[in-house]
Amino acid sequence: MDDNDNACNLNELVIRTFFASKLAPTASKAAHEI
Repeated sequence: MDDNDNACNLNELVIRTFFASKLAPTASKAAHEI
């Protein structure tokens, strides 16, 4: 279960970072600091 949860979280992080960099490059930097 934990491995699956980690995979989902990682996938979500990648998707968010991808969209953030696409929509607003500055948002990607902000997301990195969190």
